Amino acid sequence: MDANLPHAFWTKILNFADFRVAPVTEDTVHSRLVFTLSPTHEIGLCPHCGRASDTIKQRRTRERIHDLPMGPHAVELTIRVNQFTCEH
Repeated sequence: MDANLPHAFWTKILNFADFRVAPVTEDTVHSRLVFTLSPTHEIGLCPHCGRASDTIKQRRTRERIHDLPMGPHAVELTIRVNQFTCEH
């Protein structure tokens, strides 16, 4: 498996709605691919008032999420999540 393929290729193949693949790393020691996913949207909705916000309060990362393997390679996902703030 070639982790050096363009990010657009991996984004299309993995097909995670509203996310794009950022860095892909290959851990040859443990025979695994680690995909970093970033959100494609830059606006969030307030869960309380429903208004749109483009002000990011913080960014969080969810790491070591195990997915189904790709051939002989284990797959781990690192997902970046934006938390937006609402001024209302």
